[in-house]
Amino acid sequence: MQVISYYGLSKNLFQKNIEKEELFEGESYQEGISRLKYLKEIKGIGLITGVVGVGKTTLLRSFMESLNKEKYNVIYLSLTNSKRFEFLSILCRELRIELGDCYLSNIKRRIQREIIKQKNEYGKETIIFIDNAEKLKEEILKDMDFLYEFEYDKEDYTSIILCGAEEVREEIRKSIYESLNQRMIFKYHMDGLKKEEVKEYIKTRLEKTGQTGMIFEENAIYALYNASHGIIRKLNTLINLCFMIGYQEKKSKIDEEIVRVAVEESRM
Repeated sequence: MQVISYYGLSKNLFQKNIEKEELFEGESYQEGISRLKYLKEIKGIGLITGVVGVGKTTLLRSFMESLNKEKYNVIYLSLTNSKRFEFLSILCRELRIELGDCYLSNIKRRIQREIIKQKNEYGKETIIFIDNAEKLKEEILKDMDFLYEFEYDKEDYTSIILCGAEEVREEIRKSIYESLNQRMIFKYHMDGLKKEEVKEYIKTRLEKTGQTGMIFEENAIYALYNASHGIIRKLNTLINLCFMIGYQEKKSKIDEEIVRVAVEESRM
């Protein structure tokens, strides 16, 4: 806290777990939200990819929080290296389905019946968010059609958002996933902040912590952009290192040299 207060900040907003109203809604974030809103209206499957730290999970959580829980049954799955039965078990738990001793086909039918029940009895449409989708096994991806193709009727009951690393997009291009691809409404790749957005990101965060002056020199901001490629997690890590190094050196402003030292330290 001493480091932060040295630069006139009331709190540190260059970190994880910030409040929704403190989010920086860059161009890539706004485009992602627009696609999710569109998917919500027409139903189907969407894919969001991006490098680690670009803000994919933040995007999902922000959108989920905006949904009316009286109208939508929101399911969020953050995956590990799950196999098919484990994946279905997790889904059952989120849908509050008692699994018992069921065969695979019975489990799928129970999941379908619960999704239909949510719509017909409670007026809720089910939206399933699958984070870390690169960890989905081939057997799960090939078998996922039971979540959007119901034998009872032709009505769409679910929307599914897959979110993960870029290799997910490469994987589902394979011909074995043709059915899944045909239901894809969008495939959106999130980019890092642009150069001018990095400057605005730093400026607005400083202002929200009570610092009205720009304590990062122009060259330092461009150095931060070049080192982080606009990836927010990397950017935050470097900024926090800059604060610490600047405090140790008793610098009133963060210059390009401090950024250079921070970049070197982050690579150790």
